[in-house]
Amino acid sequence: MQAAIEPRTCFSWYKVILLNRLMHEASCVEASCASHTHIAEVPDALAGSPERATYILWIDADACVVRQERRIEMLIKMGPEKDLIVGEDLSGACLINAGILLIRVSKWSQTLFQDIWTRHSRFQRARYFEQSELLKQLGFRKEGLELVNPFHSYRKGPAHKSFPHVLVLPREEFNSNRGVNTTAFNKGIVGGRAREARGRGGEGRRGEEGE
Repeated sequence: MQAAIEPRTCFSWYKVILLNRLMHEASCVEASCASHTHIAEVPDALAGSPERATYILWIDADACVVRQERRIEMLIKMGPEKDLIVGEDLSGACLINAGILLIRVSKWSQTLFQDIWTRHSRFQRARYFEQSELLKQLGFRKEGLELVNPFHSYRKGPAHKSFPHVLVLPREEFNSNRGVNTTAFNKGIVGGRAREARGRGGEGRRGEEGE
């Protein structure tokens, strides 16, 4: 694995390899034949279109689904025309959290993640790695995330933040490091334990808050 990501130094970069591979596979397969468990095919009727769309839901290994009754379609319905649905970061250190990603397989999303992998950047070795590179590439595409201030819903920013291709959901709805009673779809296990150990103090670093 280390050889596959070089010169990058963090293994979280390997997710970009896998996402690019999955999107390539999904784009090459007829919609009616997409039966892999990691590829969710849903009717685009959610957006009022008869076409079908293929989505990939990525969940980091340190997170789990805690709201079993919530279907992926419920999340897609919040932004059926979006190519990327992502949660706001669990700390103020970054705008978005790359630990859980709901990606619509499209030319836009394929190009986005190809650029995340191929563009030379200090984030290949710097802190936050692929998460910061994702935010950087969204900035290159003028999505406008950096123009929302305050950004985080828990700092009096808007709950749902909609951009041309991206929807950013609050941690109460998508990705949280709170207890199991959270309304979020997923919970970051590592982040939750770290916060419980620290108590309810100030915001922590990414490694403490959950990927």
